[in-house]
Amino acid sequence: MSSALRDNFKRALKRPLVFSGRSPRGEFWAFAPLGVGLPLFATFVGLKFELSFWFVLGIAALALLPLFAVGWRRVQDTGAHGSDAIEPWKFFFLAATLGYFTNAVWLWADNQIRAGADGPIGFGIMIAAAFAGTPLAIGTVAATFAFLLTFPQAAALTLLPSDTGTNKYGPNPQEAPK
Repeated sequence: MSSALRDNFKRALKRPLVFSGRSPRGEFWAFAPLGVGLPLFATFVGLKFELSFWFVLGIAALALLPLFAVGWRRVQDTGAHGSDAIEPWKFFFLAATLGYFTNAVWLWADNQIRAGADGPIGFGIMIAAAFAGTPLAIGTVAATFAFLLTFPQAAALTLLPSDTGTNKYGPNPQEAPK
């Protein structure tokens, strides 16, 4: 590992939950593999041990916080507001939540039908599942598309060059005294 990469990685690790200030491109990209790997690992472990959906989603969200923090600072280094870096993720978590409820409604209806609910009761269950599950499924698809449309823009912000000098978020980290 080169000295600059190591220094950038150490700088990111020193401020894992700091959302104020600025971070240069090198700091963001040095930390990005670990920042992406942490929530993936947490999700894998949670699914491997068959933990509840909400617990796994919460652990993954907590594991994403350091990546969100360095991304927030990186975007502020370009002069944009830091929230632009994490804007797409609200759609991701909305899609995951709506998808969970869609699956729950349709599994409930399937279990009721398999348990012998037929005739008017079975028809009522199918109608209830359609009225509850279909809007949830549409919401899941819409939130997924919103994530897919906003993520490239947020990722592109991390590629922009730093503002020279001081911007409203602080001094340029490349020019600031150490």
